[in-house]
Amino acid sequence: MRRNSRIGICLTAALVWVLGTSAGAVEKYLLTIVNNQENELPSRLTDSDLLTLPQVSFTTSTPWTETPATFSGPTLDSVLRYYNIREGVLMLTAVNRYEIEVPWDYIEDSSPIIANRINGEPFSIREKGPLWLIFPFDADQRYRSFEAHSMAIWQLIRIDVN
Repeated sequence: MRRNSRIGICLTAALVWVLGTSAGAVEKYLLTIVNNQENELPSRLTDSDLLTLPQVSFTTSTPWTETPATFSGPTLDSVLRYYNIREGVLMLTAVNRYEIEVPWDYIEDSSPIIANRINGEPFSIREKGPLWLIFPFDADQRYRSFEAHSMAIWQLIRIDVN
């Protein structure tokens, strides 16, 4: 009787392990977009969702990294265009509740990007991830300003459009 009981427990544990580590695993949301102008339900994006958008990559130094790194991800512009957002006040929020307004004149076709990869790899909260709004700081003097640096929000979790 005990032997059958142990076999059943082992089989159940194996089944839970297989289902929990394969197709049964659910990808978590990384970014919420709230369009308060349209009173729409929030849109929630996973890493896979972000990877389906056109990707931009550039190498730049930052005040927060020791050496230049290659950042890649969709542009903020492409994410906003996907949701047909072309105006309003953009407020970005980080995990620690840091908030910053991003003026439209800083949003271009090729930057900033919502980086979800550094040097080709996903990065964790400890590494300022998994999402970091980043500018190509080395490409233009305008990005080396206090204003641009303050908009380079790491651990990005939310965009509100008011």
